Amino acid sequence: MSLSEDLLHNGYALFAPNELMSIHSLLAACQKPAEPIRRQKSFIGSLAVSPALVNETHKLSVERELVGYLGPAPIIKSIELYRSTSNTERYKSGQLWHMDIDFALQVKMFFMCRPTTHDNGPFTFISAQDSATVQKATGYIPGKSLDDAYLQSYSPIELIGDAGSLVFIDTSRCLHFGSRCKAGERIALVVQFTQGTSHYKD
Repeated sequence: MSLSEDLLHNGYALFAPNELMSIHSLLAACQKPAEPIRRQKSFIGSLAVSPALVNETHKLSVERELVGYLGPAPIIKSIELYRSTSNTERYKSGQLWHMDIDFALQVKMFFMCRPTTHDNGPFTFISAQDSATVQKATGYIPGKSLDDAYLQSYSPIELIGDAGSLVFIDTSRCLHFGSRCKAGERIALVVQFTQGTSHYKD
């Protein structure tokens, strides 16, 4: 199936490095040292996105692969670089199962800038079909959090593997969480695709 067909059917499309496109230049750009720009939460912080990283992200030209899902004119709405670190606090916020609230159809690309293991707190999710089943059974409302106990019957998918591993996912259709980092760190490039005016930061 194509990327858009996978998104329509499953709500996500998972790829190994270079499986969908050449990512060497993007990987090199996102592996360069980046300064923290703000500490949003105790378990995750934002890193500065360089002009080179913005340029390499646009050069991927992924938008044409998303037309079947997002419509005729997808654009990059945002480009963010996040660093997750280990912590001993109770899970909260984005570390808990949730769906995002988005008022327009959107897809996010989560791109691992470094090799990622289970201990690094990988991005974790279930399919759109399974998410719809959980939502129906629990009355879950997007934007809220859901306890792990409600997901025990499902097999979550973790974005782990070599640097350059990535997933395209509609986070408003798929339950997900991230940054449950037990050791080391996770550096993730997160690119949001949608339609409308581009607001990415450089």
